[in-house]
Amino acid sequence: MSVKKGMRKLTALFVAFMMSFALLGTTVSAAAYDTENDLKYVALGDSVSFGMSAVVSLDPVTYQGFAKMFNDYLKTSGKTVDFHNLSEPGDTSIDLLMKLNDPVFQGELSGANVVTINIGANNLLIPLVGAALNKYGYVGSPEEIDYDILFSSIRTLLKKNWYSIDRTMKPYSDLATNDALKGALDFGLQAFKGDWATIIEKVIGLVPDATIIVNELYNPLAYGDPLYNLANTYITKINGIIVANAGSGYKVAKVYDAFRGYEKNRLAVTFSMKNSIMAALVNNKSLFMISLDPHPTLLGHTLIFKQVLLQYR
Repeated sequence: MSVKKGMRKLTALFVAFMMSFALLGTTVSAAAYDTENDLKYVALGDSVSFGMSAVVSLDPVTYQGFAKMFNDYLKTSGKTVDFHNLSEPGDTSIDLLMKLNDPVFQGELSGANVVTINIGANNLLIPLVGAALNKYGYVGSPEEIDYDILFSSIRTLLKKNWYSIDRTMKPYSDLATNDALKGALDFGLQAFKGDWATIIEKVIGLVPDATIIVNELYNPLAYGDPLYNLANTYITKINGIIVANAGSGYKVAKVYDAFRGYEKNRLAVTFSMKNSIMAALVNNKSLFMISLDPHPTLLGHTLIFKQVLLQYR
């Protein structure tokens, strides 16, 4: 999902946190595709496809997300690879569908030999994060979080609760049975279901000879999180829609299972509401911000890359 405001701060934090997993890449040069040795790779989707949180350099800011890793792999074939990452942080399924109707966007996609798609997470994360923020008195957009305000709000609540982590977690935990949130998640699921058939039809229509690989969604919540089961219900339903239509021109990268082994240790995704509250308790804003990021770490992006690669080979 998109967390635009404050992302530069997160970028700096993640460089220190994840450099040990870095798989350094090289710059891709654009090329005309007029010989059989040329290859065009286009990545479509959201912030995960964009590479958010997989940072390996600050000057300039460089992301080593799964799409960049896959691009680096494609170049090992000896072909000239023209890489276009058309992904946009914050995009939902309807956002991608609208872009696929745009002639300029269609031109960027046209001629692709390989296409990856990662979309649908924001259909669920935007309402879920928005509901959680509202429970802690934050009225801003879930797509542009002001971490200073949120950090202060949670520290104030901790003081009011006599620094009890359990009592401070309760507003978040109560969302597991919140009818309004379930209604919003239902809406996001149905929107994806209505958009997906048209999205894949348009992509295949624009690049009928391309190898198209679609990623399953992963669950960004830790196993045991109060909202884990709720989120999992909707994530698996979206994955079911993706898998059910596989074979009609695209392959599916099995990302969901790849992340399951890391649901407790938070190495693939650092999001943990409990950890963020504990960070606020000890007045550690850096750890607080890291604990609220639902994007894959560099290790998480590597897991996605490996699943994409399995479908490509």
